[in-house]
Amino acid sequence: MSSSHHLRRTVPLVMIAPLVVGVGVTGLLAFLNGRSTVNDLAQRLVDNIAQRVENEVVATITLPHQLNQWNADQLRLGLLNPEDLSTFEKPLYSQLQQTPYFAYVYWGNEQREFVGAGRVRNNQVVLARSNAETDYYYYNYEVDAQGNRGARQSIEPEPYDPRQRPWYQDAVAAKQATWGSIYIWAGGYEDIALPAVYPVFNPTGQLQGVFGIDISLGNLSEFLRGLGVGKTGHTFIIERDGLLVASSSQEGSYDAQLRRVEAINSQEPLIQNTAQMLLNNMGSFTSLDDYQKFSFRWQGKQHLVRVQPIRDAYGLDWLIVVVLPKADFMQQVNLQTRLSIILGLASLCLAIILGLILGYWVIRPIVRLNEAATELRTQQFEPSTIEDLTRRSDEIGEFARVFQNMAITLDTQEQSLEEQLQEMQLQLGDKYRKLIRGQGQNLTELKQIQKKAKLIREVKKIEINLVEALKKVTYFSSLKETEIQQIIEAGYQKVFDTGEYICREDEPGDEFYIIVSGTVEIFVEKINKYLTQLKPGAFFGELSLLIGIPRTATVITREETRLFILNREALGTLLKQYQSLADEITHQLNLHQAELQERQELLRKYGLLDDDFNNNPMRWVQNRMKTLFGV
Repeated sequence: MSSSHHLRRTVPLVMIAPLVVGVGVTGLLAFLNGRSTVNDLAQRLVDNIAQRVENEVVATITLPHQLNQWNADQLRLGLLNPEDLSTFEKPLYSQLQQTPYFAYVYWGNEQREFVGAGRVRNNQVVLARSNAETDYYYYNYEVDAQGNRGARQSIEPEPYDPRQRPWYQDAVAAKQATWGSIYIWAGGYEDIALPAVYPVFNPTGQLQGVFGIDISLGNLSEFLRGLGVGKTGHTFIIERDGLLVASSSQEGSYDAQLRRVEAINSQEPLIQNTAQMLLNNMGSFTSLDDYQKFSFRWQGKQHLVRVQPIRDAYGLDWLIVVVLPKADFMQQVNLQTRLSIILGLASLCLAIILGLILGYWVIRPIVRLNEAATELRTQQFEPSTIEDLTRRSDEIGEFARVFQNMAITLDTQEQSLEEQLQEMQLQLGDKYRKLIRGQGQNLTELKQIQKKAKLIREVKKIEINLVEALKKVTYFSSLKETEIQQIIEAGYQKVFDTGEYICREDEPGDEFYIIVSGTVEIFVEKINKYLTQLKPGAFFGELSLLIGIPRTATVITREETRLFILNREALGTLLKQYQSLADEITHQLNLHQAELQERQELLRKYGLLDDDFNNNPMRWVQNRMKTLFGV
């Protein structure tokens, strides 16, 4: 079978086969991963929601205590006058606007006086006051956007004494900033509130009053409802005694009789069963110190649960619970799997068609170039036969032009080589004749001439390869070609047999190598770890030679190998002779600090580091070059 026939079948097959296998594997993986994807997506959602709730709660519970502390400081500095409650109104009103979670911001004192700003029905903001002027009745006033008190709006039917309220008594009992007990707010509308309170004492230690901020837990429930835990999942927050703080269900955290609800008695079945499952597993809500994940089956469906405690320095200790049925994700995952299979099959069909077309378009010029190569091998090639391919502007055209030029060059070189060989034959014939006539010629001289004739072309080729190889070395890359040639002349070549060690780890690194022919293998001998294999044109040992560190790996030949070798003594002699070359190599070492940093531990091990390495790298490089080469 000809190579063209082989390509016509192989190239389309190579293009199409990976696509067929890829689509098949993709479809299979999509099917197999569908079920595991449900778990992964559901767990990620549960974790994400728990984290969002925690972030929201932390942000909500931090600000009230900061504002209470601020207000207490303002009172001590005399910026709030306890004898004039009107000085409190604008600051408290302004603080109420900080977040929609604030239901009331207020001050109550030992003289039975009370002043505050709060939200009532329809989120309307009012100012409230109770003092001797109101006969200690609780008055609500309208307020404008600047916090100025307006007309009286309403009055509570019973006299009001803040000192009898639980929030005031909790602050007095704690004698420091704390959280009051959660309670059903007795203001203008029903809400469940968490009071942050701060007792204020005068310099003699006598209680002056209490600053407080009520957090609306009803608004926190609204936030939980907006999270969207799948289609039927829920999020809820409970205290350690099991009482609901907030939940994503519509029932709220208290019943029709304004009594707080335990999670295990919730009217929402999923919350109730999740709380009961947690209680059964943990024995008590107080036993959980870190977040935990659970899985339980209810109503024939698997549910994922994450429980996360949240605490603060003021005594708050809650549990955030997220529960999600995995079934909420099954429909979406199945749909995505089917869609992936359909798209994969469509892509496969399109890819097969395009692969056949592209394969034919790619193969035609390659087959022609293959035929041209065959003709070139049999010396029957005519450059004009691929003239149309050389006019193409793509890679095929570039390759055809290179091929055509190469063929012309080979033909010219072959003719030149023939002429050189003929001339050498004439010279050798003349030498033999003189030897026979006994005219001072000897056999050794003839062998040297033969060897020189044999190596004429090889030597030229090696030098060109060495120039290009040395230019690839980072520290020699900017040298002029004349300087490169000086380095080549300072080195020498050596042939190593198969399996011969070139250098071994921990030996002094006083030689640099370029592979002229053959193959070497590099490995860490101490741990018998293979690193890489290098072929002609590759180099190694340059940094060891230039900065004087031992070998970090062992190098061994895998076939007969010819190396170009440059040792420290020869390079030192060269650098002393050509200071500009020494300066340029020093400059390149300084520019490539990354390579030096990678070997920092090795330099430290051998005591080669000093303060200049980090503070003045150029000076460190100069000192190393001076130590090693005397330049």
